[in-house]
Amino acid sequence: MKRKTTAKREMSIKAALEWAFGVEHAQLDFDDLSPQGARPGMSTIWLMMQRGALGCQIDGGGSSRPASDAETIAAALAGLPVALGGKAMAADMAGWARAGIEPEWQINMTPRCVPRQWSRENQFGASAKTVVVETLDIPGKRGRRTRFDVLACPVTYIPTASQIGMVRRRYLGWRLALLHLRSTLDCALENIALTEVLPASAPWEVLDKPDIKASSHKAA
Repeated sequence: MKRKTTAKREMSIKAALEWAFGVEHAQLDFDDLSPQGARPGMSTIWLMMQRGALGCQIDGGGSSRPASDAETIAAALAGLPVALGGKAMAADMAGWARAGIEPEWQINMTPRCVPRQWSRENQFGASAKTVVVETLDIPGKRGRRTRFDVLACPVTYIPTASQIGMVRRRYLGWRLALLHLRSTLDCALENIALTEVLPASAPWEVLDKPDIKASSHKAA
C-alpha cells in the first residue's frame, strides 16, 4: 500500500522568511555558529537538517516551538556568509520578514534643491537663511554713494547621490542574500517548495524614467 504524501506549499523565499519569522515566530540563534556561519567541521546544511530533525530550540522558553521548516530557515539565515552581510544583514532580514516589509529603497529619491539652513520661524512661516556674498558701493545723486549687501541663500541637494546609492545598494544586498538563501534551502525543507520568484532587481528604474513619472502624474 502506497503511503499518502502531502503536497508541499509553494512559496517564494521572501514569503518563506515572512512565514518563518512573522507567523511561526522563529528566532535567530548565533550562539552555536562560528563567524564563518557553521560549527567547526560541520556544514550549514548539516546544522539545518539537525535542527529541523530536533524540532526545538535548546534555549526555548514557555511558548510553543516553531515549525521545523521555520527553524531550518532561521538556521540558514543565521549562517549567512560575511560576504553577504553576515550577522548584521541576517538580523535586519529577520526584522523585515517579521514586519512583512522589504528594505526601503526610496521611491521618490529625486534630488531636490533646499536651503542649507533656515532662519527663525515667524507667523508667516520659516524663511531660508541668507549670507552676505558681496557689498556693492554705487554712486548716487549729489555725490552720495550707496552701499548695500548682496545676499544669497546657500543651498544643497537632498538626498545626495551617495545617500541614494547607499539605500539602493542595501536593497540589492538584501535581494542577493535572498537568492543565496533560496539556493541554500533548496530541497532542505520538508513541507515548503521554494519558487523562483524574487523581488524586483531594480524597482526604482521605472520610476527614474521621466516619461513614466509624467504619465503617472497625469493619471493621478
